[in-house]
Amino acid sequence: MAKLESLRTRLRNLEDQAHAGQTRSFDDHGCEVWIKGSGLSLLRATLKAQRDHADLCKDDLQLIGLWSRARPNESGLSQMIIATCKELVGREQCFDDPEAILS
Repeated sequence: MAKLESLRTRLRNLEDQAHAGQTRSFDDHGCEVWIKGSGLSLLRATLKAQRDHADLCKDDLQLIGLWSRARPNESGLSQMIIATCKELVGREQCFDDPEAILS
């Protein structure tokens, strides 16, 4: 039994190393994905688009969806980005019309 626990611990450690600096999320189909980075650049792009009344690119819109479904680490920054993305997703469930998201 101790050997099995040791293997589980090793596996957890390897998974932690493999996903270091990434945030767990789920895509539109419910499949697990890992988002690289802190999301700070996405937050900056979103705030800039809102300020300038500009459209977000398709990649940013997809990232907003991923961040809105993220399961974050304990970072306060991650919590802020997730809250912002959930607010954007709550305004418009479909990302087909970027203008609707930013209005």
